Amino acid sequence: MQILKRYEQRGVIEIVPWNSLVVEGDAPWSDPNKEVAWRNQETAMNECLFKYKVSHRNP
Repeated sequence: MQILKRYEQRGVIEIVPWNSLVVEGDAPWSDPNKEVAWRNQETAMNECLFKYKVSHRNP
């Protein structure tokens, strides 16, 4: 995470915090936050695409 913060300080990237879901219960299969690594990849990719598509220059 430190390397990402350095890039953010230089203005190369922007770190966008991702909120965790509040879940009740102790069962490991009931916590979707532990599955975020693969569940929200598509959301993150789409957000990136829509956020930066205007910066693309046509040849």
